[in-house]
Amino acid sequence: IDQHRFEALCRAFFKQAGFATSVQGPVGDRDAADLWVQSRHMSEPRVVRCRQLGRGRSVGVSELRDFLRVMSTQGLTHGSYVTNAIFEPEAMEFAKANGIQVQDGTALLRLIAHRSPDEQQALLDIACGVQAGPG
Repeated sequence: IDQHRFEALCRAFFKQAGFATSVQGPVGDRDAADLWVQSRHMSEPRVVRCRQLGRGRSVGVSELRDFLRVMSTQGLTHGSYVTNAIFEPEAMEFAKANGIQVQDGTALLRLIAHRSPDEQQALLDIACGVQAGPG
């Protein structure tokens, strides 16, 4: 799955959960996009960094520091970082200490497994680049 499809997958995932979504980014040479999510149950929007990484790669503290700067610039105290990869242990500690919820590839797949079969199929179609038919 490439970065573009991963972003589309994340956006559809949050829409299925009832969030209004919009996308900002990528900014500069950053290979991730920021997804803004909002629900009527939240007092402020939340920024979600969606980042697809190659096999065997991990997210480190430096990536989360960059994301925290984005959150701070927007005046946000909470955010989420979603990736297909894993988080280094130091990154997990940094996230916990700074209001960043992290979801690695395994956690994302577990959450998708709780969706209805139709929702799961829609997400799979997005990940595989299958275009929805007329209807």
